[in-house]
Amino acid sequence: MTDAEFLSDVANHGLKILRDDGLYRHLRFKQPDTSCMYFDLITWPGHLCYTGDMGTYVFQRVEDMLGFFRRDCSDALPINPGYWSEKVQAADGGRHPGCVFEYDHDRFLAVVNEYLSDWLEGLDEEAASDLREAVDDDVLQWSDANDEHGNYKRAYEFSAEVGGHTYQFTDFFERNFRRFTHRYLWCCRALVWGIDQYDKLKAGAEVAA
Repeated sequence: MTDAEFLSDVANHGLKILRDDGLYRHLRFKQPDTSCMYFDLITWPGHLCYTGDMGTYVFQRVEDMLGFFRRDCSDALPINPGYWSEKVQAADGGRHPGCVFEYDHDRFLAVVNEYLSDWLEGLDEEAASDLREAVDDDVLQWSDANDEHGNYKRAYEFSAEVGGHTYQFTDFFERNFRRFTHRYLWCCRALVWGIDQYDKLKAGAEVAA
């Protein structure tokens, strides 16, 4: 998810202000004659709700949440998905469900191989081969990008006795195997971009008046 990809998605979006009463706002962003990639931003004191094709997210932090997400530069769409995720009060049915985070299988494999690399240091060729085979047979070859809990279970249960030493994935689950979803990152950019469009429209209206 890049700024360019997002901007391509919203290239034909227009803004319709459905309500603009102090901190009570309802802003709609969509293409004419289609609801593809549309989204609404709804605010009330202390809250902002994003809802649309990429899901629904309710954020809570300050009295006017437009100010919380408003960017202070014009050259990019600066986002802070980690910090902002801490302000999510609800998202598609619960706090921090799969629409915000998802399992990162590549990260899981990288950490398994990181442990293995550390274990192999100082082992002779035979012991190293045995340990590689054990990890491959019991963990790696059974790993499945669509079976997060099964992968964790196999790593948790792994134990290999090689060269008089027992190898286990100690402290394995203190590592992070999550990443932000594409649609949450899209939403973060939509917040910054949408508020910018609203500010520009308001500034234009004031000048015209």
